[in-house]
Amino acid sequence: MDIKLLGYHSGFALCNALYIGSVTKEEELLVPFCCFFDAERSAIAPFEAESQTLADQKARAAIAKEEKDWVGWCYGREGRVNLQGGNKSDAYVIEAKLKEMKQPLSLIQLFEYPFKPVSRLIISAPNDFREVFANNLSIFREAFIQGAKSHKLGGESWGEWEPTVFSG
Repeated sequence: MDIKLLGYHSGFALCNALYIGSVTKEEELLVPFCCFFDAERSAIAPFEAESQTLADQKARAAIAKEEKDWVGWCYGREGRVNLQGGNKSDAYVIEAKLKEMKQPLSLIQLFEYPFKPVSRLIISAPNDFREVFANNLSIFREAFIQGAKSHKLGGESWGEWEPTVFSG
């Protein structure tokens, strides 16, 4: 299982979401996107639709169709998550999966306007992947940072976002 490849593309996907958030207006939503990858190549595709629900359906259908041809994928979307105390927060949700995994890894980055990420990145590994992930966390994190920095436009701002994403 290539934890480094998973980390790299997860970082790239989060940086893509953060960059888009930093250059769009508050009332505009992130268009869901998917990054399919293997060791030699990657392809990123946006999924525009009349609603976020329809865009999500299009993206999930594309993942189901394409995942057999790739080592893994990362799916990014915007959403609202419940916080303690009943409040909600805007968040970018990234799901990342390698072929060997039964369920994707989930990464949640809270943000607010004027645009800035807030709080530390929340990572949830599926049960069958927790031990592997925990044992390789430093490899994942190093590759994640490399992937974020590699983003053509957002990589320039990664130094500003990284302290919040990996705070604590």
